[in-house]
Amino acid sequence: MLNLATEKDKRNLQKEYRLRLVTIVLFLFFAITTLGALFLLPSYIILKVRSTSLEEKLVGLQESIVAEGGKEAQEFLAETNRRTTLVDTLTQTLESDVVLAQALGERTRGVHVRSISFGESREGAGAKISVRGTADTRSALVAFRDALAGQEGFENVVLPLKDLASNRNIPFGLTIDVEPYGNE
Repeated sequence: MLNLATEKDKRNLQKEYRLRLVTIVLFLFFAITTLGALFLLPSYIILKVRSTSLEEKLVGLQESIVAEGGKEAQEFLAETNRRTTLVDTLTQTLESDVVLAQALGERTRGVHVRSISFGESREGAGAKISVRGTADTRSALVAFRDALAGQEGFENVVLPLKDLASNRNIPFGLTIDVEPYGNE
């Protein structure tokens, strides 16, 4: 087969093919970008509507807080203050690690402690410790209660009578009232 095109015609033909290829690639890029924008347009409109709706609600909430005098904020602050008072109460009682050491140190043979939790006492002064677990025998449980009752700083150790109903493998829940620090 004979090559009848000159070198200049060949270069012009290659330039024309490259120009067509770039044109097709650019057309596909713009077509895909336009389609993507069209598909995202409904989502954008929905988000814009939601955004304005939330902004209106925020303005309404701010106006209601101002109108109510910050009642919800005051309730939140009161709850936070109550919790802070509980923490202060616990720090004014015996140090928590000392209390834990005392409670666990008095654990007699046959008593298995599952959990110890702190709370505020009903009277508001001091703290309350709840000890839960199981005891192998009733006598081990009574010995544990008596050992805790003899500890300095523990005002009242309560063991419900229902916890003494069984003879073996007794689940129990002790409640200990802790004196405020400095009231001994």
